[in-house]
Amino acid sequence: MSTAEPEGFRDFVVARSPRLVYTAYLLTGDVHLAKDLVQSALARTWPHWERVRDGLDAMKPVVEGFDRIVDGAGVGTLFATPIRPRE
Repeated sequence: MSTAEPEGFRDFVVARSPRLVYTAYLLTGDVHLAKDLVQSALARTWPHWERVRDGLDAMKPVVEGFDRIVDGAGVGTLFATPIRPRE
């Protein structure tokens, strides 16, 4: 396995991480667990990035639809609003 950074991976992480963390938060209800989940998923994606990247164009309509949903929910408000611990 190569340790060189796959082309386009960093750009993907920078662009998609806020939405991925937001989605993971909706699933877990815990921002720290959500961040860990996204980090684990991205680490597992790294060695398969070429295959994932090649499929991104086919997924574009799905991603754009997801973006509209997440933008409507307000990703920025998630991190601007204090999150109470789960009881």
